[in-house]
Amino acid sequence: VSVGGIAVPELLFNPSLFPALPKDVIPLPKLIEKSLKLLPEELEKEMLSNVLLAGGASALPGLLQRLKKELKSLG
Repeated sequence: VSVGGIAVPELLFNPSLFPALPKDVIPLPKLIEKSLKLLPEELEKEMLSNVLLAGGASALPGLLQRLKKELKSLG
């Protein structure tokens, strides 16, 4: 599915590509990173390796692989 030529799953990673969204929408990998930073430092790496996707968007083709790739740079 695409909106204006942009694949909808891409909006989870680059919300700025969709001008109708508010400017303060944070990409999914950054949200996960911000959440991990709220934890004690010694738990960050363990929690990063235990991220769980749930809900309808988690079934999007390629989402898990893309998210793993994006999060790998954090770990």
